[in-house]
Amino acid sequence: MDLWVVFGIAICIALAWFGLRIEPHHVSKDGQRIICQSQPLDDLGNPTGRGTETKVQITLDRELQITQKRFLRRTHDYWEMVAESPNPPRGKAVFLVRRRDDHSDLLTLRMPAKSRGATELRALTPA
Repeated sequence: MDLWVVFGIAICIALAWFGLRIEPHHVSKDGQRIICQSQPLDDLGNPTGRGTETKVQITLDRELQITQKRFLRRTHDYWEMVAESPNPPRGKAVFLVRRRDDHSDLLTLRMPAKSRGATELRALTPA
């Protein structure tokens, strides 16, 4: 009986660990709407906060409308593509974006490298 209790607790811990490691990701069929992980950066390029789930929509003006949820409120801002990371983590694509109005705010967008969304964002990256 005690072995089953230990086994059940171990399974719960393993499921919780896997659940915390999963990053949200979804791309619409046309590749214009993306849900991915984002993280703000400071002026030196160091992360300033935790990663959060972010909705990205590519507008007709080739800008990014980014929606983030913070404390039951959603913020909508327009951002522009700056660059793609030359050496992202294995299997991931990391893009650097800057707020359109205030050029001091930087944000990274992280998604699987083979994603349709990564292909669309690469097309927006300046040469």
